[in-house]
Amino acid sequence: MKLETRLEALLVLSDGTTFEGEAIGAPTSISSGEVVFNTVLSGYQEVITDPSYAGQIITFTYPHIGNYGATPLDDESRRPFCRGVIVRDFNDRPSSWRANESLDAFFVRHGVAGITGVDTRRLTRHIREAGAMPGAFGTASEAELLAAAKSEPGTDGIDLVATVTCSEPYVVGSGPYRVVAYDYGIKATMLRHLGELATVEVVPASTPASEVLARKPDGVFLSNGPGDPTAVAGATDNIGRLLGEVPVFGICLGHQLLG
Repeated sequence: MKLETRLEALLVLSDGTTFEGEAIGAPTSISSGEVVFNTVLSGYQEVITDPSYAGQIITFTYPHIGNYGATPLDDESRRPFCRGVIVRDFNDRPSSWRANESLDAFFVRHGVAGITGVDTRRLTRHIREAGAMPGAFGTASEAELLAAAKSEPGTDGIDLVATVTCSEPYVVGSGPYRVVAYDYGIKATMLRHLGELATVEVVPASTPASEVLARKPDGVFLSNGPGDPTAVAGATDNIGRLLGEVPVFGICLGHQLLG
């Protein structure tokens, strides 16, 4: 199979640090977002489809990404919400009996752009020392990418939960307990495991506490999600009204909101 020639691309951080690479996934001249890193050795599709990465560009520290392709069985949400993906060595010829498509085809289908050939070790060390920062990548000029990176607002003060939460309630599982789960960006794996213990009704992030209590749950679960906990509209007020009325437990963003 003949592989297509990749276009040259650049990654430029808001502080002017530049990395060379090649474009993968959906064609783009500029993709911008907050650049972060993830250290998983496997499970790249679960990371890419985790709504917690909304507004962010994911750097994978593990060098080989795409080896086993993609399958709907590994999706954590209805689509990727991240702004892009940065890798060292991208494999667009997967080898796995589970694969329905290559990761590159998955990117194109969902409109996700990426860049490969990047010195992710150098990038990770830079982010680790300087902190997560805005960046932009693509086939545009270095000057255009720098301007895009500097104009990127990041994730502070933005209610990203509103962009990933469900629009209507739905039920998962058939366990003996009744749990209401606030969807701040919940992952399918969490619901699968929780559904073994309880009948879980997932509700939108803006659902009033009174409506949750009216369901008479045995507990309320506050899910993971993206962005700044102080920017999630109405969340802390609703949680405050639940405390003392029903057991409440949370993870990731939900734990931060509970705190």
